[in-house]
Amino acid sequence: MFGIKETPFIITLEMGGKSFVGKGETALEALLAVKAPEKIMLKGTITVEHGDKKTKRLFMPIKLRRFFYPNAQRILIKQLVMGLK
Repeated sequence: MFGIKETPFIITLEMGGKSFVGKGETALEALLAVKAPEKIMLKGTITVEHGDKKTKRLFMPIKLRRFFYPNAQRILIKQLVMGLK
């Protein structure tokens, strides 16, 4: 706003030696930009970055799958963003 460009949210899903990255103006847009893996059978870490703030959490496969369910995305991303330090 007023010519000041805010830093984007960056979400990285690391699972099985692969990284899936998404960027967006909001955390939800960044999550929607992450390309969903074909199968989620392993544990994975999700990193959320916004400027100099960063949080990283480990999730089991069942919870990781929920990040790609449309009805659960808003709730899960809100929980992650609240943990930014």
